Amino acid sequence: MVLTKKQIDNLLKIDFSGRRKYDEDVATALGWSVQDEIYHDAIDTKGDKVEFKKQSGQQWIDAFKLCKMSKDDRKIGILFFMHKDGHLTSIYHTTYAKLIKEMGYDDKSLMELKKVAKIPAFDKHQMKAVLNVSSIRKFKRIY
Repeated sequence: MVLTKKQIDNLLKIDFSGRRKYDEDVATALGWSVQDEIYHDAIDTKGDKVEFKKQSGQQWIDAFKLCKMSKDDRKIGILFFMHKDGHLTSIYHTTYAKLIKEMGYDDKSLMELKKVAKIPAFDKHQMKAVLNVSSIRKFKRIY
């Protein structure tokens, strides 16, 4: 994925700090359509689905969400917006498939996790797993 200078300039105007919802601002800055779905936040100009993640440190990922994904869902792109005090410092790109691999999950572990996720007591819960900055930096840096 390649971003234009205009897209980068637009992203640099966004305040990434705090817990506020930023998906619409990011999609607008990129010239993409907002689409708030379980596995993606926007649709790019080619029609591809993209998830947005922002952090200044480690990222928490819902492992139950990962284990429920189809093979097609795993092809969805993810953009990690790294920031310091709300100011964008870098952007990394990957897919859910590469994220899953980086987190150490394989098909067998995802199947076992899916069994746990189906237990009624866990029906409305998330199981968060940490993704460290060092892991995010292994993905392709696009800014």
